[in-house]
Amino acid sequence: MVTEIAIEAPAMPEPARHDFGSSARLWCGFLGRAWLWFLGGCLVVTFAPMAFGWRPYVVESGSMQPRINVGDVILASPEHDPGRLLGHVTVFNDPDPSHAGTVKSHRVIRLNPDGTMTTKGDANPTPDPVALPKSDVIGIGRLLVRWIGLPMTWLQRGAWVYLALLLGSVWLAAVFVVRDRDEDDESPDDEDSDDEIADGEWDDLAEPEKAAEPSRRRTTEDFGTAFAVAAREPRSSLRRAHHRRRPTPRQRLRKATARLVVVTSGSAALLIPTSQAAFSATTSVVGASWTTAATFGPDYTTDVKSLNPYLYWKLDDAGTTSVAVDYSGNNRNGQYTPAPSGSTQWAMLQTGGLTGQSPNLAVTAAGGANNSTTCVYTNAAAQNPAVNTYSEIIWFKTTSTQGGKLIGFESSQTGVSNSNSGGQYDRHIYMDGTGALSFGAWTGAATTVTSGPGYNDGAWHMAVATMGSAGGMRLYVDDVLVGSRGFVDSQNYDALNGGWWRVGCGNLSGWGGYTTQTNYGFAGSLDEATVYTSELSASNVDKLWTDINPRPVITGLQNGNFETGSISPWTCTTGSGISTNAHSGTYAAVLASNGSKAGECDQTVTLLPNHAYTLTAWSWRATVGVTGGATGSAPPSSNGNKYGQVNFTFTTDSTGVVTVYAQGQAGGTGYVDDITIN
Repeated sequence: MVTEIAIEAPAMPEPARHDFGSSARLWCGFLGRAWLWFLGGCLVVTFAPMAFGWRPYVVESGSMQPRINVGDVILASPEHDPGRLLGHVTVFNDPDPSHAGTVKSHRVIRLNPDGTMTTKGDANPTPDPVALPKSDVIGIGRLLVRWIGLPMTWLQRGAWVYLALLLGSVWLAAVFVVRDRDEDDESPDDEDSDDEIADGEWDDLAEPEKAAEPSRRRTTEDFGTAFAVAAREPRSSLRRAHHRRRPTPRQRLRKATARLVVVTSGSAALLIPTSQAAFSATTSVVGASWTTAATFGPDYTTDVKSLNPYLYWKLDDAGTTSVAVDYSGNNRNGQYTPAPSGSTQWAMLQTGGLTGQSPNLAVTAAGGANNSTTCVYTNAAAQNPAVNTYSEIIWFKTTSTQGGKLIGFESSQTGVSNSNSGGQYDRHIYMDGTGALSFGAWTGAATTVTSGPGYNDGAWHMAVATMGSAGGMRLYVDDVLVGSRGFVDSQNYDALNGGWWRVGCGNLSGWGGYTTQTNYGFAGSLDEATVYTSELSASNVDKLWTDINPRPVITGLQNGNFETGSISPWTCTTGSGISTNAHSGTYAAVLASNGSKAGECDQTVTLLPNHAYTLTAWSWRATVGVTGGATGSAPPSSNGNKYGQVNFTFTTDSTGVVTVYAQGQAGGTGYVDDITIN
């Protein structure tokens, strides 16, 4: 007997599964969007400023490395004021006749008395051979965009493989984005639901050959057969061409938001390294909407680090720590002793010597000639062996007459390096009671170079000592070489397993007038202690000094031969001005009297302060002279009714500003031509 049972097959739950294809498309879409966004952002940064008169220039050489590399793009804005160009990357037409038609991007390092500028590539050992006139200046570097000019460089050099890889990456990124978008737009071809399949189609799918017998009831045997078929078939076969359901608006919004966050984060990850590369040499970070951009300009900290210091203590540490942080990246921190926290011997976070820089902080030490004086010593392993090629920098300010050690190298990390018990100490800069500085090395006897007195005047000063085969032994104070000698050796510390660098203290017994075995602590402010295992050049020292103390804007004398055909920028009295009665060339200045008043032409110029100059001119019934920041004059030439050469010497004051004048005679007419100042 067969029992008939009417039964409805239960809906089978779909096994959980992970859609790896969808995840892959999501991540490929993210990478594609991030790459395209990055390229697009760089292009916008490069070309958008052109609307404001800025112009992009592709770097084609490594003369400005490590800050600016081949393939970077410099955006320059118009600027011709030498004072603003000093210390900055400047774009200009190369004045060297052998490079006519070439555009250069070098730094202006010096303003010359004749109004020209000296330029130099940061990576070049010497300045450019030909001075730069203002007329060849195109503009000043404002923004740096990393790498975006590389395709043009590759094209010029025929680097087709690199170009092909770049184009291929753009094409592949576009494909990833399109494929990812295609997935978003997919819709189901069949809207049949699971319920519909379970309710109305189970019979047809389980046993289609019996669909023609609608009157027959299912038996237990039939059900067993249907169940076995269902068990054998995957769930997807129970749906006719069934796809995912269309996402709801909320799901679409959630997915779009997630992608936006991921792509934005990824793009930032791509952009940050470019800005860091620019800052590591260029520059300080400025507020800008594009992180690929960095400003050009003098930055002392950046320039110190670009020269690869062995250690670099900025001494701007808070009073809550006893660690002098090493900014060289070499993890050679210093140790304050005694600990500044609660100590009255240290004044922390004082105003430092880096005027115009931020932060500008320093420490002030109580000093004193005792065994536990204020000191900062190396907290890392000893330097072993002690190098013979080195440079050291210390900024200081004091009014003390006790002197003391500013920076040096010793065999003892702490306490006194006592020479009576084998202690050693040299490679140091120290001050005596008169404010004179000395740089000393020991090789069985003291070898020193010494400055003049007076550096204990309460002002900030930069002392630099260098030792090496190129320059021997040199001591600079405030960018001036105050002492040197052809000596290239220092104390050997091998038997003592090296030594430690100290700032603000150390033994000076046997040096100068010091005779006691004790720590001679420096009483005053200290800042920017730096040690190099290389010999800094004079141009390196000059660059660091002028980062903080830019040279005055030297305008020099303009149109001294009047060959522009105009009297400008001279200012003349009524009736005086330009004339064709020239000594040489086409034009000269005529000094016509107005009744009883002599004719006169004047020009105010800025020269180097406290410098001696010689003014030379060709005059005819005219006196030439200077007033203001200097005085001096030369009377009319005794050549009668023709031009004669006159000259005189003058010295500028601390401002360097003088007024050059040429004056005729009352009731007569005078002429002047070819005025020069050297």
